[in-house]
Amino acid sequence: MPFSELMRGINAELRAKFELKAGAISHPQQKGEAREDALRELLEAYLPERCGVSTGFVIDVNGNQSQQMDVIIYDKYYTPIFKIADSKQYFPCETVIAVGEVKSEVKSRELEDAIEKIASAKTLKRFGAPMITGPGINLQGWELSRHDHRDQIFGFIFTGDSLSKENFVTAYYDELEPLQERLWPNYYCDYSSFNVGFSTGQYYSYDPNNAKGFYLTDAVDSLFVLFYATLSAFVNEARIGRPRLLEYYGIEPGLEADLHFFPIT
Repeated sequence: MPFSELMRGINAELRAKFELKAGAISHPQQKGEAREDALRELLEAYLPERCGVSTGFVIDVNGNQSQQMDVIIYDKYYTPIFKIADSKQYFPCETVIAVGEVKSEVKSRELEDAIEKIASAKTLKRFGAPMITGPGINLQGWELSRHDHRDQIFGFIFTGDSLSKENFVTAYYDELEPLQERLWPNYYCDYSSFNVGFSTGQYYSYDPNNAKGFYLTDAVDSLFVLFYATLSAFVNEARIGRPRLLEYYGIEPGLEADLHFFPIT
């Protein structure tokens, strides 16, 4: 079987599964939640084993938090989840790989909302955390950087209904232009019309930090699988940091005087 046919087959299967799960509900609000649930289920089933997929808030060690995210992809081997009685979940930003917003349709207002929410996660203080290279192992002196896309949280917007391609590009740039590039979404997927990434001038990229322009796909029949492949590619190169858990719990370096010391004899 030619590889292109294989990709079209996988795309059709992913899209059918998503639309089956998302289309089972008719109430508008519940239908939106069903779409979020459906995408989370698919991502958890198909992404590499290291990935946990959930919803909630991303937090940093300074007490800042993102807006509520529809999708949070995290490294489940290293991520402690903080959960309180009302079922809200909080994920330390150092081990979050990606966040996403799922929209039934994306017009100007929905685009602004999604970009704002993704930026609220990307702006958290993640840089400076010791980089994890294996169980219990850090690279000496290597820390997450605010300038390398591999060290930053990947952000995506997912929908099945957008503005026209021409109107979208104008609206998208108008919303992004005031923000630092590292806060921009890495990828936009309208699985029925077009996907949007970045271009270095020569190559397709999902790194906004060094982008020279946008890269827009045509309306081909493999947009769902292209979204999945792009997200998987980032997962395979994403770098995470070791959460400073004692500081999350309020025990900061240098505050040993506040603790009670009992000598061991």
